[in-house]
Amino acid sequence: MIFKFISPIFIQKLHFHFKVLCAVLLAINSFLMVSFSQSFSTSLFGIVSASLSSGIGDVTFLSMVAFFDKSCISAWACGTGAAGLIGSLYYVSLTSITTPEITLCIVIVVPCTTLLVYFFVLDRPHHEKFRLCFNPMVSSDNSTMLTERINALVTSEESEHIEIVNDNDVITDSDGYIQLRNEDNMVYHDNSQVSNYSSLPVLHQQQPTWKIKLQLLKGMFSSLFCLVSVYFFEYLINQSLFELLYFQNTRLTAPEQYRWYQVLYQIGVFLSRSSVSFIQFKTTWIMSLLQAMNFVICLLQVIYSYIPYIWIMFIVIFYEGCLGGLTYVNTFYNILQETSPIYRESAMAMATVSDSIGVAGAGFLSIYLHNWLCNILI
Repeated sequence: MIFKFISPIFIQKLHFHFKVLCAVLLAINSFLMVSFSQSFSTSLFGIVSASLSSGIGDVTFLSMVAFFDKSCISAWACGTGAAGLIGSLYYVSLTSITTPEITLCIVIVVPCTTLLVYFFVLDRPHHEKFRLCFNPMVSSDNSTMLTERINALVTSEESEHIEIVNDNDVITDSDGYIQLRNEDNMVYHDNSQVSNYSSLPVLHQQQPTWKIKLQLLKGMFSSLFCLVSVYFFEYLINQSLFELLYFQNTRLTAPEQYRWYQVLYQIGVFLSRSSVSFIQFKTTWIMSLLQAMNFVICLLQVIYSYIPYIWIMFIVIFYEGCLGGLTYVNTFYNILQETSPIYRESAMAMATVSDSIGVAGAGFLSIYLHNWLCNILI
């Protein structure tokens, strides 16, 4: 979460090759350290390495979507949903026939495959951030001339440039930056040329100033707040209530019930994250309320055991996963739709921190909530 929080400051200046390589190496390092660990501190360092790899991967690949068609967000969300489902099933299956250490060593093939796919399979745009020779984008400073700024925005070699319909819509602030008085008067053109190395167009991404970053964040705030709240209640259920949702009138043991909760939750996440190609939701605030209601339902079940059959709880858990997946994929899809094309990379990088804030907040609160519930249930 810390990396996601600070990444918008510098992440756009780093080469995609470098970011992908860091994510892969950290993932491999985490598996090896946990597999061969002989102490708690080493295992903890391996877990931190895995968390950092996940953070870098999220920021990298979500911001990379800005250089591809908007439908790629559906593929990304579907893949992340499938990762949770396949990963949990893989771990349960292999640990039943071998040791956890060997299971983690085998899974090293996954980050290695990611590296191979990125460098040899992915059809990358012919953009400096995807070339081996890379000059990082430098943000505008006070010495930038107005004409240079205009040329950077309307060059014919860009995939998308802006035509200013009315000259009065261009204003210059005290620092010499170009500001647009009314975005409705901007017309975006697609003048991209297919490169010799890729079938994808060259997409220009502008490094925003701090003022523009704050404006982007302000525009995304309501969507990001909904995503934070949905993930907060979602992981509060998963981390503090799953283990206590025990039904006695079933042949399933407590560990088996817990595993079924996890599987059904992951299935719900996977299916809902794959749905944006078929149905989109412009507003996600209703999902925050519904997820909060799910938390209340599960909390009351832990305390009062008023739900008679476990299959009803299975439906609630599946529905919980669906709400989380729908909120995730529609939040990022809407950001891509509503953000100016030249700032999409930065907007996506800033938005990635929202789900982590919800998860981290739920993690801290679940420690106290779980202990409190255990005390009153004794």
